[in-house]
Amino acid sequence: MVEPEPLLSATALSIAAGGRRLLDDLTLSVRQGECWGLIGPNGSGKTSLLHVLAGIMPPASGVVCYAARPAGSLSSRERARHVGVMLQNEDHVFPATVLERVLAGRHAHRPPWAWETATDIQLARDALARTGMLAFEDRLLSTLSGGERRRAQLAALLYQAPAVAMLDEPENDLDLRYQAQLLAELVGEFTSNGRGAVMVLHDVNLAVRLCSHLVLLDGKTAVAGTTGETATARRLSALYGCSVREVTGAGRRLFVTD
Repeated sequence: MVEPEPLLSATALSIAAGGRRLLDDLTLSVRQGECWGLIGPNGSGKTSLLHVLAGIMPPASGVVCYAARPAGSLSSRERARHVGVMLQNEDHVFPATVLERVLAGRHAHRPPWAWETATDIQLARDALARTGMLAFEDRLLSTLSGGERRRAQLAALLYQAPAVAMLDEPENDLDLRYQAQLLAELVGEFTSNGRGAVMVLHDVNLAVRLCSHLVLLDGKTAVAGTTGETATARRLSALYGCSVREVTGAGRRLFVTD
């Protein structure tokens, strides 16, 4: 049986931002059903790496491919069909309601200038219901709290259903209930049916819980591998520059600082 091509791959990837080199020679492959977490201290290049993998910024060197096709060879519509991105902050130049924001997620899948169908609108509302935002569908995005905007972004990505979902700090502004329940549920959705996900996360324990693979970034180098291989007390202590130890509880591995 021939193994499918990776949904996303990076070969000999180097990244520079703000006049400094953030990582060199990273190679990774995101395959169907996998969730990759990008973790590391502030300024280590997590968001920059996500942006390079998403095609938002170019690498200093190396190649990013989507299903074996170089990302740079694809049109913006082709990239938008393959990769969906949830940014830390969104700038809304024009007023938009929550429902309009979600519906915008699949513009690349519709013919130019085509209006949304009744099915499109129902699917968007289903996504809003999944994130607890259906009652807010007519609210302007500018009137929402930080956590509500985050859940609207998650609904838009859920509705878009890209081959690879990319999320930059999705836990930000979410209360514990949504961090614990909603993100776990949506990661399962983003990695089902032949899809995959890449996430920037600050919470190490959330990363260990949600991700099958991790990339540990320290601002100079990167270590990539399965969560079991990379999430160790020794590696995390070196990564964050503090003493980290592993404890077990409720059948899970947890990491705490001394």
